[in-house]
Amino acid sequence: MGPATYVYLTTNVDDAVELSLVRIGPRELSSAQLTANRVGKKESQRQIATISRAIDSGLYTVDFAHSIGGTYIASLQVLLRGRGLGSMIWWRWRIAARDIGTWLTDHNSHSTPVVPVRGKRYELRLTGAGTVGYDDVYVDLLTV
Repeated sequence: MGPATYVYLTTNVDDAVELSLVRIGPRELSSAQLTANRVGKKESQRQIATISRAIDSGLYTVDFAHSIGGTYIASLQVLLRGRGLGSMIWWRWRIAARDIGTWLTDHNSHSTPVVPVRGKRYELRLTGAGTVGYDDVYVDLLTV
């Protein structure tokens, strides 16, 4: 596969989290793959996706949706700009209320507004971490 970015999920929710991958434009990112379709409750740093960084030139975007009990909570969106040998990466969050975070490429923690669903309140937190020149993304889906 070559150089890759890995996505990890930590959750403190009392239910399993369902994951789905939505390929969105401007170009389909076929190198993004889910490594888990479902994560059990209260898991820590479970790898959920792999994104190959060796892609052709151009812009590619993918959305990793997180749902609980079939209800959409929030997404991690990833944008890659291919350069042939490697790529640049940005990520952001998205929620159903049409709120979308700004594209980020730093190692700080960024979170969604609180998302109320069925009497519970959730937050999606994203943090980047550098590993041998490539960034991995850590996602926390938390009950608040």
